[in-house]
Amino acid sequence: MIANVQDESTLYQSICDIAVRYGHLKLAFIAKPDKDGIFRILAASGNTKYAYSAFISISPEILEGQGSSGKTWRNKVANYVQSFEKESFTAPWKNLAKKYVIKSSATIPIFKENDIWACLSVYHSEENVFTGDLKKLLEELSKDISIGLDRLDFRKKEKEISEIRKNIIENALIGIALVKNREILQVNPKFAKIFGYSDEKELVGKPTKILFYDEEEYERIDKLYNDLFINKKIELIEIRQKRRNNDLIICEATANVIDEKEKITIWTVQDITERKKAQLELERAYFLLNNIIENLPDATFVINSEGKIIAWNKALETLTGKTKEIMLGKDYLEYSILFYDKPRPLLANIILSNNEKLLKENYNLIYKSDNIIYAETFSPKIFNNAGAYVFVATSKLIDKKGNVIGAIESIRDISENKKMEEELYELSIKDSLTDSYNRRYFEKRLEEEIERTKRNKIPFSLIMFDIDDFKTINDNYGHAVGDRVLVEIVNFIKNRIRKTDFIARWGGEEFMILLTNTNLHYAEKLALELKDGICRLNIPEVKFVTASFGVTSYQHFDTVNSITKRVDDLMYAAKAAGKNCVRCSIYEI
Repeated sequence: MIANVQDESTLYQSICDIAVRYGHLKLAFIAKPDKDGIFRILAASGNTKYAYSAFISISPEILEGQGSSGKTWRNKVANYVQSFEKESFTAPWKNLAKKYVIKSSATIPIFKENDIWACLSVYHSEENVFTGDLKKLLEELSKDISIGLDRLDFRKKEKEISEIRKNIIENALIGIALVKNREILQVNPKFAKIFGYSDEKELVGKPTKILFYDEEEYERIDKLYNDLFINKKIELIEIRQKRRNNDLIICEATANVIDEKEKITIWTVQDITERKKAQLELERAYFLLNNIIENLPDATFVINSEGKIIAWNKALETLTGKTKEIMLGKDYLEYSILFYDKPRPLLANIILSNNEKLLKENYNLIYKSDNIIYAETFSPKIFNNAGAYVFVATSKLIDKKGNVIGAIESIRDISENKKMEEELYELSIKDSLTDSYNRRYFEKRLEEEIERTKRNKIPFSLIMFDIDDFKTINDNYGHAVGDRVLVEIVNFIKNRIRKTDFIARWGGEEFMILLTNTNLHYAEKLALELKDGICRLNIPEVKFVTASFGVTSYQHFDTVNSITKRVDDLMYAAKAAGKNCVRCSIYEI
């Protein structure tokens, strides 16, 4: 787009239009301060009423000069306002922002000839949208505008020169020479200029050999010259030639036969030295980028728009056991089986296809935008089929024209993190002393069981017990012995109840047991058995331990509070009845 723009106004307006259309922005405008330091709009797109209504200055002495535009102009760096409402320096424009539903903004400097020239301001209807990637995109856009301005200046100067000299250079944009038997008959001014001659007449009558950088290159082209009269033309070729001052230049040339009998040929020449330098720089940049990807610590690959591998780094070789040489050019049917049991699109393929269904089926989504996805999944095939939980990040690759040209994906082993998460989760739901569940988690599970019973009509029961005279145990034998009593009793109960049941420490020496798929009769029977078993426990420091039990089952009207209160009341009834006994909802033992 920038390369084709012919004037600054069109450039500014195009940038604003693109920013609003493709950046989902409320408003974009480019402004430049006048001689009084007041910003004047050069171009705007979107809700332009705000832009033309806002008074913005570069002066730090007034409130209107203390905003993003003023700061950007003075400091020559980008400024971001993630919330108009929260920032105090946005006060002069808050009412206007509310009126036009503007909640955040970004102001980026535009440079021309290495100095600030104007400011690009963009506004969004949501807060906290200017993230790292969007910031980078806006700043790259600013650089592109600056480059475009410099190009326009260059074109303007070039046009002025062209107008002055067009009659001299005969409107030719390439060097043209007539050659007879390797001797120059005529050249146009452009040709003379390419080779460093101020007057084309200086080349007339000279042998073509004076234009070649060395003997080897002359001999190579001389062979082609001999074939020219057989083939009638020479297609586009590159030639190492030299200027009058002996500097090396690279030229592209074509040749056609004009008069075979007189051996007259016409040559067109273009100096591509700068283009070759740019190409070399591009190749170096590509090498650098490839080298960066190659040495990233995270396993990383890049695919093109067709989903084929174009980069495969060392960390990925370690992860999969497959080298870059093997994987380049492969599609997902071949590389996905290195990660999963069967072929399936990877995250990079999914972001290119925008397949929400595959994303939900195969990944635990963490974050998603149009161009970036973060997710987690288990990859069973990596590390020689040992498998691992992995964090996966993918991003679209977009060229300067906005075309999606591929995607990059990085994969990080997070197995240790997952293990730590599981351990932390266990700690959050367990009682640290007895390794039974804690009260908070028990109440959550009880609520879930109530909802399940409402749906399926499957009964469940609760047992609550309290260790009798536990304070006396602590007082007589010490808290360490008291703790051992709690642990021994819980271990005994864990070994007796089913895997579908679970025990929780309700508080102090009180415990709850949730018995799934169990009616009151069997719950009561189990409580009696547990009561007798506790009496028989062999705890060396304590001669005799007993517990009092309450037993109830779920009723259709029950809530978490009502059923736990009922079983609590029953347990205290057992205490009142002399301890070491069981009290049940319907009858007592």
